[in-house]
Amino acid sequence: MNRAITIPFFLLLFFACTKDSETYKLEVTVDPSFDKADISWTNPFDNAPSVRYQIFLNDEKITELENEISYTLLDLPNDQAFTGYITAESLNNGRSARGDFSFKTLKREPLGEFDISIVRLTGDEIEFTWQSPVVPEGGIVYDIYLNDSLFYKEVNIRNKSIGELNAETPYTLAIVAKSRQGRQSEASLNFKSLKQGAEISRNFDTFGALTREYCIYQPSGQQDQKLPLVIFLHGFGGIVWPEMIEDNLVRLAEQENFLLLMPQAHANPGSQPGWDAHNFLPWDDVAFIDSLIVRMIESYNADDQQVYVSGFSNGGFMTFYLSQQLEHRIAAIAPIAGLLDHTIYPSYSLEKPMPLCYFHGTADSTVTVNGGPHHVSFDEILEFFIPHNEVNPNPIVTELPDINIYDGSTVTLFHYQTTTSSGDIRYYRINNGNHSIPGKHSWANKDISAWEEMWKFFKIRKLSDK
Repeated sequence: MNRAITIPFFLLLFFACTKDSETYKLEVTVDPSFDKADISWTNPFDNAPSVRYQIFLNDEKITELENEISYTLLDLPNDQAFTGYITAESLNNGRSARGDFSFKTLKREPLGEFDISIVRLTGDEIEFTWQSPVVPEGGIVYDIYLNDSLFYKEVNIRNKSIGELNAETPYTLAIVAKSRQGRQSEASLNFKSLKQGAEISRNFDTFGALTREYCIYQPSGQQDQKLPLVIFLHGFGGIVWPEMIEDNLVRLAEQENFLLLMPQAHANPGSQPGWDAHNFLPWDDVAFIDSLIVRMIESYNADDQQVYVSGFSNGGFMTFYLSQQLEHRIAAIAPIAGLLDHTIYPSYSLEKPMPLCYFHGTADSTVTVNGGPHHVSFDEILEFFIPHNEVNPNPIVTELPDINIYDGSTVTLFHYQTTTSSGDIRYYRINNGNHSIPGKHSWANKDISAWEEMWKFFKIRKLSDK
């Protein structure tokens, strides 16, 4: 027999009130910045149409909202912790909810430092790139200024160009990096546009499965005519770019109207860049430079009869090595404080005279001119070049004027003259000179400019003269 179960009315009322007054959980999300925090939440009552929210921060009521699910706390101090909660009340049935939150505003510090690098510069345009600051947050954008004028606003790529520059005019390029949290950092670069028609550029290409770098200066006076090509090879650990832009050799190339090529040596990870002047590194620098010479002839209108090579220190060793390996391309060489090592010298040979202009300091302790454990002396090199170039073994000796009495050195020129070809030898002995390029380094001899002396030697010689 079924019996009806009777529940007293007061219990029904109790259960109903208990359900209506049940507290629901409010899910709260906080996204803090330096001086504000964006708070958002979801409607806890199955999208009830009318809900009142109250926001408390550090137990103080901040605001009261109706049917809103976000709010921004403004004017907060940076690098400070906060706690708070939000209450919700359904205006339809009296249900309530609460959600607690805590956060800390960010510490206001600038973004990390970064550098700007010129990629290409002409008389009326600059192409440049820059690094990204190393920061934990993403979403960085950049404002770019030229002489305080905003050129690009909030770009998110890191390479740009600016045109319509005035030739031979100084400019300041500034880039402001901005994160989405409001942090900023700025980098700036001072540069001067080139003479109209001139161009200097940093280039990368693949040679022998390696990405190699090389930098080129084209003078303003080229105008589709073939020009001499001077190749300069830096010393061990040298970095060509951006130092090349301010080098006096570039100014000389503009003044004397020749092409200038400065390749960058390769380096294994964790080591410094250096040329394979000893023929034991796992890459082929001879093939690299040979390819560059071909490229300069074919694409930059270099004169194949006027290709000259110079280099300092490790680059000087490489210059001697190239004079043998690329004898068919090189019209003359000008090593500076670089010789031949003991592994290369015994097999060093040339088929034709090689005009030689040489610079070395007698007090050079890095590459000693009188030879060392790993390299021969310049006297030994002269023992090969004097008969091979068919020059008079008795040089004309000239003590050059001591123009700068404060550099601690003087210059003696030994000129070995040829009678049958263009294979002259000019040896600039820097008396008490150190490991440096005369006229370039601040610690070098100032009586001569190696750039100017070698160019005077180069410019009158052609490959066909040998």
